[in-house]
Amino acid sequence: MSKTIANRIFRKWKVDLVDKDRGWDQLPANFDELFYTLHMNSIDVDIVESIVKEAAAAHMPSQSIAKRTWASMKNKMGKTYEEFLKDWRDSIIVKAEQAFFVYYAVEEPEEPVVKALPKPKPAREFNPHLDRMKQMAMTSKKGT
Repeated sequence: MSKTIANRIFRKWKVDLVDKDRGWDQLPANFDELFYTLHMNSIDVDIVESIVKEAAAAHMPSQSIAKRTWASMKNKMGKTYEEFLKDWRDSIIVKAEQAFFVYYAVEEPEEPVVKALPKPKPAREFNPHLDRMKQMAMTSKKGT
């Protein structure tokens, strides 16, 4: 059931993405919207994790945009088109994974808490009248 809901949410996000700004500055916000919606619908982490790479692929630039961007920057970067495109894709995947982990944090297994034994308290703290009792005992020994 939740897989079906997750797929619907993802398909709607992809459709809405067409009309959104897909520039570098908007990557986090676009991915946040998807993972927030999935999280609010209580979609299981394993299902959402399988969507991360698909979401990144949906955010990839078209080939014509990628070629134009590379052509305008190739002299500054010194990379081939393939290297440039791989770096671009990898950075989009990283942004998608970062957004995923905001809503689906890795849970560390809880380690058993080992509590230290309390330090023994001086006898005076257990019985505030101890000094008085000792004094009385000393006087009674002297008087006998």
